[in-house]
Amino acid sequence: MSYPGPATSALLLSGGESQRFGGEPKALLDVRGEPAILRMHRIVQRFGLEPIVVAEPPHPTPLEDLVWKLGCEVVHSDRSLRGRTASIQEGLARLPAKSDVLLWPVDHSFVGMGTIQALLAARDRDPVGRWFVPKHEGRGGHPVLIGHEVLPRIALLQDHQPLRHLLPMLGPLVVSVPVPDVEVAEPIDTPEAYRRAQLRAEPPEVAWTHG
Repeated sequence: MSYPGPATSALLLSGGESQRFGGEPKALLDVRGEPAILRMHRIVQRFGLEPIVVAEPPHPTPLEDLVWKLGCEVVHSDRSLRGRTASIQEGLARLPAKSDVLLWPVDHSFVGMGTIQALLAARDRDPVGRWFVPKHEGRGGHPVLIGHEVLPRIALLQDHQPLRHLLPMLGPLVVSVPVPDVEVAEPIDTPEAYRRAQLRAEPPEVAWTHG
């Protein structure tokens, strides 16, 4: 399905070294029966988000061939080794300046379609908000939907500064979006976290109606 709303692109973040996973890209981990990056791409494409850019480590990985087959633009940069903010800045530079952006880290690849739907719907009905954060039982997480008007502020961050550094400055532009999706607040940052996410996953995936 396409999503009738403002122009929205997607930046899928997979620039880490995956050291805790023995160097195997987390983007290739099985998530509900398919590689994580393929699932993420399928979901954002279903909502009509384009273009789709994937941020990867600076060196070739087994992920490379799959991403190219998906038709995504791939961003390689040595700056990705300095942290997620550097990868985000590199990826945003490849996206249209007037497009809102869904930032989706592969650490949250189990997030459901309903959460993406909820973020888009919250953006479309809120005339003030420009930074939409999903929250499960009061715990914020990812992915986040960011309006194009505030993206230049991200470009000014230092490599070591997380995006949340900007939130106090944005005040009412930051909107919490309650979702029933625990995966927004449970990053897949260790093999044990991945195993827990696998146990929580219950097919089939369906979008839920928010608001």
